[in-house]
Amino acid sequence: MRDSLTPTADRTCVAGCDENRCRCGASPGAERARRRRTLGARLLGVALVMALASGTAAIPRDPAATTTGASAAATGDTERANAQEKAIRFVERATRTVERAAGKVDEGLRDALRRAVDEVDVQAASTARTPSPLLARGLTRLRDAVEHAEGLDAQVRLAISSFEYERSRVAAAEKAAAEQAAAEQAAAEQAAAEQAAAEQAAAQAAAEQAAAEQAAAEQAAADRAAAAKAARDTVTAAPQGAATSSPAPAAPSQSIQEIGEATLRSLPGNGGVSLSWDDPGLSGHLGGVWKGNTSTILVNASRLAGQPSKTKDVIRHEMAHIYQGRLMAAHGMSWSQIDGLLAGAFGSNASEKVADCVAIRFGASWVNYTSDCSGGDKQAWVDALIGGYLP
Repeated sequence: MRDSLTPTADRTCVAGCDENRCRCGASPGAERARRRRTLGARLLGVALVMALASGTAAIPRDPAATTTGASAAATGDTERANAQEKAIRFVERATRTVERAAGKVDEGLRDALRRAVDEVDVQAASTARTPSPLLARGLTRLRDAVEHAEGLDAQVRLAISSFEYERSRVAAAEKAAAEQAAAEQAAAEQAAAEQAAAEQAAAQAAAEQAAAEQAAAEQAAADRAAAAKAARDTVTAAPQGAATSSPAPAAPSQSIQEIGEATLRSLPGNGGVSLSWDDPGLSGHLGGVWKGNTSTILVNASRLAGQPSKTKDVIRHEMAHIYQGRLMAAHGMSWSQIDGLLAGAFGSNASEKVADCVAIRFGASWVNYTSDCSGGDKQAWVDALIGGYLP
């Protein structure tokens, strides 16, 4: 069908086919007039909104309308007051949350929380200036800001709980470490006390050993004094009261065995020592002692026959080796070890040289290895062997 509008001065229509509607286009003058009417309508609408927001009326109203408007204004004031009060409570709560989070959460979370608090504060302040038609939207934004602050507060609480847990865990670890250190300190002190007790026991044992060696030396000195006294007291007395002037009969001569036995018994420390005559182990030597032996002296009676003085000197020399064996047994040493100790005073072949010096101390006139026994270190060894102790 065709367009039923009649052409006017400011509108023209171009008709198409029956199926198409009329397409109208305004002339330039008509377009400017339409724009002026639209702008005026918009300005009128803004003026009406401002009038409504300010609570004033551009036209007279009847009493009923006035009452209704006052009631709506009172309701809006109440809503704004409630919103402000709620916003203030959340601002205070969010502020406490920020203070509580200080030092316990990262800076990013604190900044986000501060921004949320500021937004809540701004929304709370803006409720007093929001026009009634826009109040609902402002309260919605305020609610969203508060809920955001509450969400951040929950994150802060979770962060604080994690912080407290970690702090308690660290405190427990520090306590366990302190207890471990205390236990180790106690163990160290216990070990030190036990070490001190062991050292004290060792010192006491050393003192007892020294006392025993001193007693042995004193006993050896007493034996030597007794031997010297016995030698002085042994004299050959002539028979008294004889009626004739004929000489007394000569005493029967002693055998080598008897001389050797008497010599052994005159030496200190002879207890438990015996003589073995013509032992095959001598292999031609005048006398000998198995190394480390403390009970048997071997004597070659065949080679010493008719030599009583030399027999005495041989037994005196071999008795020194018995003393050496006793020192070895007492101190757990070998023959080479004790010979090494003696070498500091006697040099090479020290065991034989010190035995000669012991024999000389007992009165020997014949020795085979040395006759130089002078010096304090050599005499100290002679005293130690006879006394049964290490110098």
